[in-house]
Amino acid sequence: MAERALKLSEVCVLLGSLVTAVLFGFIAYKGPELIPDYVDHPTDEAQFLDRAYNEFDMDINTKFIFFFSHLVKKEKSGTNIAEYLTSLVDKHNEQARKILGDAWSYDPQERYEMAKRRIENAKTDEEKMEEKLRALQAVLSERTFHLHNFIIKYANDPDSISASELDEAQAKFEKKLKDVDMNVEEKIWSATTPGLALECLSPHPKAEDLMNIYYKVIHLKLKKCMGTTVMTYLTEEQQHDRQMLLGVFAGIVSFIVALLVIGSVVGSKDESYLKKSQ
Repeated sequence: MAERALKLSEVCVLLGSLVTAVLFGFIAYKGPELIPDYVDHPTDEAQFLDRAYNEFDMDINTKFIFFFSHLVKKEKSGTNIAEYLTSLVDKHNEQARKILGDAWSYDPQERYEMAKRRIENAKTDEEKMEEKLRALQAVLSERTFHLHNFIIKYANDPDSISASELDEAQAKFEKKLKDVDMNVEEKIWSATTPGLALECLSPHPKAEDLMNIYYKVIHLKLKKCMGTTVMTYLTEEQQHDRQMLLGVFAGIVSFIVALLVIGSVVGSKDESYLKKSQ
């Protein structure tokens, strides 16, 4: 009878340890998904414009440049590059709308109109300059997003876009800045051209030449004209593998700890039970 009770206690220790290992392993693996997001929406237009640019526009461009360079270095096909970057942009836009809320549009074209209206309503020169900078940021972001879309389309099908489309878009951006009495030097256009090295953009090339550079980088894997990345990110596959390893490690550690803790508790009870049965 005593031996049977001991065997049963051993099974309980093992099962308890396994359950603990599975539980903590699952929490470690799914941890980021289980933590609820804290959403802090902007409370006014100025805060919205600043956060849209500083938190989201800068973030997506940095990620876009990194993964664009990463995929080119891995010598992925144009189609694969387009698919990955499309998914990246879509997820970013969804996250931006979630965090910024529905009170205002994340679309940089509408943000420009908002900043332009705020310039007209500004009461001091300082306020006007502040709003002009916001208008400039919106235009630069609109151009950057336009080039993101261009890269995706051009990677998927080099014949889908003409140089005239880029010229027309650039003329529109320059006109918007002129409308708010803002001008930028050509080196600013080069510095905000995603995915390309500044050495290959000086002086800032015409649309046809710009397309040729992108073609060589995307389809001929010309790495010397590839832009430098300021941040490093994990791919979705790497993130999954990291969480999987973390889950396995947490499971093993929690199993060993649970085995020792539960075993010591049950073991002490078994000793007292054996003494009584003797």
